[in-house]
Formats: sequence, C-alpha cells, structure tokens
Amino acid sequence: MSSERTWRKWPSRNNFHLNGRLITGPDYAHYLATNVLLTAPEVAFLAAVIPDLFHSVLGNYAIIILCVNIYAWVLCFAYLQITAYSDPGIYPRHVLAETVDTDDPWAPQIPERKSIQLRKEDVMYVKWCETCRLYRPPRASHCSIWNCIGRRNYRTFLWFVNLVLFNCMYIAGFSILKLYLHLRPSGSYGTDSFTDSLHERIQSRGQEIVSIILTIFCLMVYLAVAYLSVFHCFLFINNISTKEHFASTYATIQNPFHRGWVKNTISLLCVSPPPAYIDPTSAGERKRVEVELRAITQEDEESAAE
Repeated sequence: MSSERTWRKWPSRNNFHLNGRLITGPDYAHYLATNVLLTAPEVAFLAAVIPDLFHSVLGNYAIIILCVNIYAWVLCFAYLQITAYSDPGIYPRHVLAETVDTDDPWAPQIPERKSIQLRKEDVMYVKWCETCRLYRPPRASHCSIWNCIGRRNYRTFLWFVNLVLFNCMYIAGFSILKLYLHLRPSGSYGTDSFTDSLHERIQSRGQEIVSIILTIFCLMVYLAVAYLSVFHCFLFINNISTKEHFASTYATIQNPFHRGWVKNTISLLCVSPPPAYIDPTSAGERKRVEVELRAITQEDEESAAE
C-alpha cells in the first residue's frame, strides 16, 4: 500500500492546505472578494467613526462599543474561514473508475438511472455520473466555486450570514449616530462650536463623507444579506436544497426528506454534522463509501429513532 497522502493524489480541482487538513474549491476570486467586502467597512469604521465617539458625549461607553464591534467582526471573519476551508460533505469517486472502459462497445452498459427506496413508500431516482463513476446520491451535485455549502458546513454558513447582518446594522447605526452628534445645532458632539479652524472643518467633512458612505454601503449589504438569511431559513425549515428550490423538484411530488419544521430545524442546529466521507490526511487508498444508500439509510434510522 502506498504511503503517499490522499490529498496529493486527489482526482479533482480541490485545493488542500496544511497537509490536507483544509480543503477548498478552485475559485479564489469570490473568496478574496468576500474577505475584502468584510474587512474594508470594518477598517473604515475603526478609523473614521470610533475615534470620534471617544470624544463625544458617548466617550464613557466608546470602549464598550469598540469591544463589541471587534468581537462581532472576529466571529464573523472566523466563521467565514471555517466555512470556506471545511469539507462540505464531498463524496469520493469510485476507486474502480480507472478500470472501467467506457469506450468499449462490448462492455456492459451501466443504466443511466436507477431507483432507490428512501423509506417504506418513498422511491427516488438517481442518475449515473460519468465523472465520479457512481450513481449520484440525492441532492449531490458538482460545484466549481471556492467552497460549496453542504451538510457539514451549512451551520457555520448560517452563523456567518447572520453575523454579517449584525455587523452591518451595528456599523450603520453608530455611523448615523456619529453624524447626528456632529451635525446637531449645539455643536460638534455637543462640546465644540462651529468656529473651528479650516483644517478641522475639512477633516470633519472628510469623516462625515466616510460615515455616509459606510451607512449607505452597510444598509445595501444588509438588505441583500437579509434576503439571503430569510431564504435559507425557508430552505432549512422545509428541508430542501437551493437547487431543489429553483428547479421546483417538489412542486408536484412530496418532499421525502421533510420531517416537519421543528425536526428539520433541530437536525440542522442541534445535531452534530455528519462525519466526512473522505480523509485527505490519511495514507494509502482513499476510503470507499457506498454513497448510493448508506447516508440515506443512516438518516432514516436517526429519524425513526426520534
């Protein structure tokens, strides 16, 4: 048996880091853009808003405002990295894929579709995947972005989305408060008059522009991410995937994975993520998983046990 690490010979476009402990997809652009959009408003808030709050009537509470902001941003950034660098639930390709000659006209033809029984009366059809050399499990699909969202990183993704909402409202709210304190008739932050030097006025106008831009940007991001958050709440309480929703998979048939809103929510938020099907850090051949039925059977047994 070869002692070469699995991640070094993994037959896909996934990228591995720290000797296979971290796994990502091939698309770096979306990941880098997300990090920039997350970090830039935070830097601007710390540079243009927080210092002025220390010199305002909120000076005694400014340190608390700063600590809450940094703590929330660090959590948001951490959940982004965990989501981006974790295995979403990748199924390994068939270990015998290299031995199957698909161009041989005399070779046995593999049926394109076959049926599997989910529960007592629920039957679903699965399709043969030529790339993976197996019947693609229900809800499984190929993904080319930085890292897909699957069963194993869905919870951290939801934490990230909702922390973005909190940070957006936090930054926008205190940016608006700073503008109010600075522009109210009693003077800048209630302590200074409007007879400041020209240099101070120019600097003040620059900070006001930054606060206005921050407010507009954060409110725009909030509206977009709020829709995303509500959309995913709808998905997980109904136990359907994004692809199934847009394809209207269950428009005419009953969703066999739906257990009820309460059990769907508990299974996502209160149950540990399923174990990974691959172990990139191991040596030798990668583990073979009967993906066609094993995952579904285990899920049904857990549902019956409840």
